[in-house]
Amino acid sequence: MQIIIDGRKVPVSPKVSKDTTREIVYINTKNSKTPVPIADRPVVSEDETESNRLSGKVICIDPGHGGNDSGAIGPTGTAEKDNNLAIALLLCDKLEKNGATVILTRDTDIEVKVSDASTEAEFGARVDIANDHGADIFISIHKLVEAAFISNPEEEVLLASVDGRYNIADSIFRGIVKYFKV
Repeated sequence: MQIIIDGRKVPVSPKVSKDTTREIVYINTKNSKTPVPIADRPVVSEDETESNRLSGKVICIDPGHGGNDSGAIGPTGTAEKDNNLAIALLLCDKLEKNGATVILTRDTDIEVKVSDASTEAEFGARVDIANDHGADIFISIHKLVEAAFISNPEEEVLLASVDGRYNIADSIFRGIVKYFKV
């Protein structure tokens, strides 16, 4: 497996469970000018509905951090807030395609409450959004779900890659579907 960040090969050997010797993972940080080749982006089925259990459910997704609060910064400079938002947006799309009404506490790089609000006020504002919309479930990408640790170089690669983010969003989606199966 080759891992390329901003056009440069990364000297890491991530643990994998399948033969990926020919696979290339492209990661572009926020300031990168190098695009990921279209042929290497994951294929997402636009028409396939996986579950009807989500019809009529209101799901609140909270991408942790945002705005002036970057969260942790990985060894190559990726910010936790950006990874959380990217995963949340992928999850939102998947949930909506399966009939759920999705409320995002943020869909851009902003604070939810106000700039320089206390941590408690920020968390409270996020919970208030869920309560105000009558959410059936509240998913925080960072505080119910900690997908990986950005301080670990191999996990930073996972969090910043298109495939990694998609797989994380898909795993969270499957957990939500199982939750509503009860």
